[in-house]
Amino acid sequence: MHNLGSDRVKTIVTSADGKYTAVVGRGGSIKLYNAKKSELLGEMTGKGNVYTCAAFSPDGKMLVAGSRDGVLTFCETEDLIAWDVDNYHVYHDSVAFTADGDYVIAGGRNYDDQSSYSRAMFVFDSSGGKVKQVDLESDIRAIATGGSTIALALGNSKVLLYDASSLSLRSTLTGHTSAVRGIDMTADGSRLVTSDENGNVIVWDANSGSRVNKMKNTRSAPITKVRFLDGGRRVVCASESGDLRIFTVSTGRLYSLMGGYDSLVRDLDVSNDGTMIAACSYDGSVRTYRSDGTLLEAISVADDSGSWVESVAFCSGKRVMFGMNHPATGLYVMRLTKK
Repeated sequence: MHNLGSDRVKTIVTSADGKYTAVVGRGGSIKLYNAKKSELLGEMTGKGNVYTCAAFSPDGKMLVAGSRDGVLTFCETEDLIAWDVDNYHVYHDSVAFTADGDYVIAGGRNYDDQSSYSRAMFVFDSSGGKVKQVDLESDIRAIATGGSTIALALGNSKVLLYDASSLSLRSTLTGHTSAVRGIDMTADGSRLVTSDENGNVIVWDANSGSRVNKMKNTRSAPITKVRFLDGGRRVVCASESGDLRIFTVSTGRLYSLMGGYDSLVRDLDVSNDGTMIAACSYDGSVRTYRSDGTLLEAISVADDSGSWVESVAFCSGKRVMFGMNHPATGLYVMRLTKK
């Protein structure tokens, strides 16, 4: 394990081509690393005070970071050029590029005053020009894109599907019983998986909007992150009950349970080749697994001051980067010795 600095990290993301890893958090800093070597390529500074989310374009040439104080920062990864777009007083909870890279979708809460806020989906072109604003009945908790579809997870238990070309509403999916927290979509946009605060996990046919299966979870703790495995045949879920669970989509049954965490599992990532899982927890631990749930490696950075590991991401098939935000801070990279 190697310490890369004392950053207060909120989000770590790696480009789909495995070339870049970006780290965002407090202080307006956006750091770009060579993913394979974990070497710092450059640091860009935006107007955002605390960046809460980030996403790469499909080709890795652009990065967008959203802040909680109304700023979207667009970055060219090759030239390390950044510019800010003021999105008024929006608390950005999630940001994503459409699968063709034409649009940036930003979700959050548009504050009207100190006591209330409206909710909306904001659409920008790749240079930061505002294309559309769609007011919603609830805030956006997470965004997923794939194929010709934009999927929004809402705080009122609904999931909205939009056409990525026309930006028109295609379907409203119902079936969750509480706020939808986690969302993922297969690259071709054919399957969607969502999770909620009551521990429900549902897989959908994103083309028809019909439910494929509901995972048979046995706990009611919030499922905050979900990711597809094995081309959509299985899903892995991160729970606030302190475990990871893998379900088989065709049966809805539990395939593997990875427990042992002493606090909620905050984040998870799946390697680009789909063979490994990485997860981090507020107990200060980071663990990697094979896609079948077999534990590969586990480390802990916990100390007496508390060490909430906020985000984790694969940099390559051999490296995992993770960062802390509160109360301890730090950015680390661990080299994997097992596969």
